[in-house]
Amino acid sequence: MSKKFNFNKYTDEIWLSNRSADSLLTAEQQLVNKALPDMHGLFLVQVSALNQSVIERTSLKYCFLIGSSTEAQVITEFAHLPFRSNSVDCTVLHHVLDYSDNPHQCLRDAANITVPNGFLVLVCFNPLSIWGVLRLLRLVPSPSPVSLLLPGRLLDWLAFLGFRVETVTTSQVLPPIIVRYFPRLSRFVDQLC
Repeated sequence: MSKKFNFNKYTDEIWLSNRSADSLLTAEQQLVNKALPDMHGLFLVQVSALNQSVIERTSLKYCFLIGSSTEAQVITEFAHLPFRSNSVDCTVLHHVLDYSDNPHQCLRDAANITVPNGFLVLVCFNPLSIWGVLRLLRLVPSPSPVSLLLPGRLLDWLAFLGFRVETVTTSQVLPPIIVRYFPRLSRFVDQLC
């Protein structure tokens, strides 16, 4: 594990095994798969801090999962991805920016390996969501990310790196207990946001 990557193995593995995490990961998979268009090219790289694949199917020929444990196909430091510049058609960062001590460097490296007119998909926790606020107050079980980035700051970084933001989608804005027992309300609030 990289010194620059802080996944609290004990507490975050416990969180990953509960129903809220399962619900969140399922929602993330659905959103990412819905957002990705049919792409042309060869390589899709999923970089996941939680060692979870979020891409179910893709039109690209090769798909790699990069993580920090043996479940991943490639184990590496997230700020130094082992690919040539402009060699990946789609790069997915799944909670990598949340768990990195240097999220800007991780984003720069992902931008560097992505081809011009390629796709960069970011999946992050939003500290401004209801769940984010309750997590800070320690009122809901949640993972322990290192750096929760404000959406505006992330959009600024992407603009600085030359990316055009096509869509921003939120999911599970409400706390996990409401998501579990009132799924219709949760979907309605997500659509509003």
